[in-house]
Amino acid sequence: MPRNAYRRIAIGTTTALLASFAIMVPAAYASVVNTVTASPSSLIANAAATYAVDFNTSTSGALANGVGTITLSGPVGTQFPLTAIDYSVNGQAVAILPTQSAANNVTITTPVLVNASTAVAVVAGVGNTVTNSTTAGSDTISASSSSDLSPVASSPAFTIVAAAASQVVVASGGGQSNTIGTAFTTVLTATVYDSFGNTVLTAGTPVIFTAPATGASGTFLNTTKTTTGNTNSSGVATATTYTANNSSGVYSIVGSSSGLASVNFTETNTAGPASQVVASAGATQSAAVGTTFTTPLSATIEDASANPVLVGGTSVTFTAPASGPSGTFASGGGRATTVLTNTSGVATASVFTANTTVGGYTVTATSGALTAGPFTETNAAGAASQVVTSGGAGQSATVGTNFATPLTVTIEDAGGNAVLAAGTSVTFTAPASGASGTFLNGTRITSVLTNGGGIATATAYTANTTSGGYSIVATSTTLTAASLAETNNAAAASQVVATGGANQSGTIGTSLGSALSTTIEDSHGNPVLTAGTSVTFTAPVSGASGTFANGLSTTTATTNISGVATATAFTLNATAGSYAVVSSSSGLTPVGLSETNNAAVPGAPTGLTATSGNTSVTLGWSAPANNGGAAISGYNVYEGTTPGGEPTTAVSTANLTGCTSSQCTVTGLTNGARYSFTVKAVNATGPSAASNESSATPAAPPTGGYHLVASDGGIFTFGNAHFFGSMGGKALTRPVVGMADTPDGNGYWLVASDGGIFTFGDAQFYGSAGGTALTRPIVAMAATPDGKGYWLVASDGGVFTFGDAHFYGSEGGVALTQPIVGMAADPATGGYWLVSSDGGIFSFNAPFAGSLGAVHLTKPIVGMAADPTTGGYWMVSSDGGIFSFNAPFVGSLGGIALTRPIVGMAIG
Repeated sequence: MPRNAYRRIAIGTTTALLASFAIMVPAAYASVVNTVTASPSSLIANAAATYAVDFNTSTSGALANGVGTITLSGPVGTQFPLTAIDYSVNGQAVAILPTQSAANNVTITTPVLVNASTAVAVVAGVGNTVTNSTTAGSDTISASSSSDLSPVASSPAFTIVAAAASQVVVASGGGQSNTIGTAFTTVLTATVYDSFGNTVLTAGTPVIFTAPATGASGTFLNTTKTTTGNTNSSGVATATTYTANNSSGVYSIVGSSSGLASVNFTETNTAGPASQVVASAGATQSAAVGTTFTTPLSATIEDASANPVLVGGTSVTFTAPASGPSGTFASGGGRATTVLTNTSGVATASVFTANTTVGGYTVTATSGALTAGPFTETNAAGAASQVVTSGGAGQSATVGTNFATPLTVTIEDAGGNAVLAAGTSVTFTAPASGASGTFLNGTRITSVLTNGGGIATATAYTANTTSGGYSIVATSTTLTAASLAETNNAAAASQVVATGGANQSGTIGTSLGSALSTTIEDSHGNPVLTAGTSVTFTAPVSGASGTFANGLSTTTATTNISGVATATAFTLNATAGSYAVVSSSSGLTPVGLSETNNAAVPGAPTGLTATSGNTSVTLGWSAPANNGGAAISGYNVYEGTTPGGEPTTAVSTANLTGCTSSQCTVTGLTNGARYSFTVKAVNATGPSAASNESSATPAAPPTGGYHLVASDGGIFTFGNAHFFGSMGGKALTRPVVGMADTPDGNGYWLVASDGGIFTFGDAQFYGSAGGTALTRPIVAMAATPDGKGYWLVASDGGVFTFGDAHFYGSEGGVALTQPIVGMAADPATGGYWLVSSDGGIFSFNAPFAGSLGAVHLTKPIVGMAADPTTGGYWMVSSDGGIFSFNAPFVGSLGGIALTRPIVGMAIG
């Protein structure tokens, strides 16, 4: 078929064309492709097209089985359909499945015989169109046979043009860097591309260049951030000159055109010369004292327009305050540290730790002569640890009145910093007793909340009526409590109160152990702490009392700062008893201080004598000159058996008889044994010192014997009575009227009617009535049991005592029917009997054993004597007749002619 018989087949008419071709059967198979012509129906990149490929071949031998293959290869990006029916050879559809060895080629097997003279047309894209390549430019379709694999490109070549405009692409001027405020060197240009990156070679497309509205940016020649340029025939649009603004940084200028994808021009405005150090991180932080700040402090080197100077290695020094709130850096541990900037111009200090002082402060960052950058930091208090007094402590108020300043405390951390948190409950507690007070709620306890400064303020506080210093405790949960010292002052002085030296006692003549002191108090009993108030102490002027250091019963003292007035030493007088010393001050209620003068022990008895008796010793003494200020209540007798050593054994009261204030008889002793005695006087205070020591040897008195004496002093002995001498034959001015034996029987006394005394044997002289004018004559005598004294008795019954003889009574002044004629002493009781001439007995501290009253006597009774062993007595009449009363009879002178009448008798 002639070549010019072919024409292009429009898409969509393939089937009708194929129906018009006649099938030809060539004589041989094609083996070599000689020429190829390709005609795409569209020249736009990636557009659908129908390709008519004409080629001819030459024969170089027959192919086996009469079958051959033709491989078509399109431009890169061309995609052939994969369906067999999309192909026809010489107008005849290829009904077999083609094989494909690459995305841009297809190999088909043809049943058509081709020879050298046959031109073959292969139409592609009947069912599914072929897709053009995406690359604009000159392209070809090549063909090769199975016999000759060398491809033959179509000639002439055809041109694929760009598809529709799709995007704007950077052409020039992107990626520049320029100092702020200066023009960029390269003008910005942009190219319009299709979606496959092919330049759209169409002039007049407007492209808008837009710089950022804020931050790093710039302006075009029109001094705005936007300018428009139209593309030329090469598809390139060009902006006007572009100048950086004063903000450094990387940013994008957008190139855009309506309906197209925009493009970004990345530009960089670089900072100007370094001008200042600026805080860039870690400023305005807060950290608890002693802890690290969360964000490290960073400073940036900037130019005058506040742009970071992106240069590393610049030295920056961070410095915290030298005192007050501050902190330390980890590097070096001090309040200053020096570091270098990184490439972003940023210097970052080491970890910064707050010190223990709360408050705000400034850390400065400096670099050479550049302006320093400040960091405002705050050291906050740590965890609440303690309650601390902050107001109202150390006050004083008069009892019953309000304290002037409210009580306040602050919640603090362990370092003493206020914890600035409101709402923490704090309880104020005053003492439960003693000096204290009450809050507005009427109790001693109140609870309040802290304010934003960590301060809790109690309600109004009123002192109670007890003066003194004390502490109010402020507590909050487990925190350490605070103590607020307060003082309640006394009200006006009202009274004088005893505070020292009252209710003492001391021995008369000595000083009280504690000084007398009183306190000036208010009406509530609180001491008025004022010095210089005059107080007078006054003791009684008579009776039990005492004197002060001035020798008087009154003294004046002034109060000290505690309101206490103290008197000088107070010495007790010699009178025992209780009394009050009155303390007074002008206008105030006085007070009495009770004191007691205690008696001292008495002085020691003196002149102790011991007179032997039968299994007894009669002691006599003189009472102490000083009773110690209290009456002597008795005497204690002590005995021992070693003369010269003070007796220490107290004699039982059961063995003491006839005790008086000056004598006592010790009984139950052993005759022949030597005894030593002392006596102590006793008053309410106690026993005195011992008397002198006196010794005696008890002995049985002569028994069954007695003496009779005549008026001329002649002595008659009876029984075992001994003769020791007489007045017989001696001239007497007065007749002898009586006699008395010594207790040991070794002597006797005679007495004349004028009271003159004559001693014989061991009898001692203790005095007489001689020379004393008597109203009645002496008629008899008797010796004391210890022989250290005697009594004389007159005819009217009057009794005279000598030596240690005690007076127990008499008949003096009593009308007697018969005169007294004799007397005798009872050795057991120390008392005595008187006897009248008719034998009547008068007993004085002596037992009555009988009398001759109402008995008719031939001779009057003239004397009597006591029997020491029986407690009885004898009477004797003037003719020597004896009458016994509980006493043995051993003889008489009855019936014997006497030259002188008998006038008395005594035991022998």
